[in-house]
Amino acid sequence: MRSGLSVCDGLYDIRIFLLQVLVNTEGAGRGSLTATLKSKTYEAPLLIERQARFLYRCAFLSQTPGTYSLIIKWAGEHIPGSPFTVNSVHKCYPDKVKVISLKTSKVNQPCIMAVDTSEAGIGVLAIKVSDQHGKNIDVNLKKAKDAQRKVMAEFTPKQTGHHQAIIKWSRVQVPGSPFVIHIV
Repeated sequence: MRSGLSVCDGLYDIRIFLLQVLVNTEGAGRGSLTATLKSKTYEAPLLIERQARFLYRCAFLSQTPGTYSLIIKWAGEHIPGSPFTVNSVHKCYPDKVKVISLKTSKVNQPCIMAVDTSEAGIGVLAIKVSDQHGKNIDVNLKKAKDAQRKVMAEFTPKQTGHHQAIIKWSRVQVPGSPFVIHIV
């Protein structure tokens, strides 16, 4: 563990999970700073910006709540206290996601669903569409032109039968999911 290093300040903005940490390297000797955020399924480097002679800002923006380990190293060695535990708790309301879905559509023609997340808080939208045999179908997501937090999900079915659309907001199924669409 390197001495002469300290985390000066930490900010956890639960609206968008903006993690900012200032690291003072004065007295630490020569080296370079690295900062990584890890969870059980995720690892990402933090953006590092030099603020002053011995002061660096490390920043990370995420929309996924959870428990993370923040690993900060100078010259390849952990700074005092590293790894740090960071708990990100978002106000996420999957039950507030609104979906307008077709009940029927035609084979080889685009099928479009509108998903409105404007009242659902911060989260990650995931849509999985499969045919009657369980084969996944590509889904294209586009931001709607008429609303800030509305997404248009489009897929083109290649065969007739019942298709299923599973829609999740931050890993939780939204009301009505899975949606069944009959393709004729």
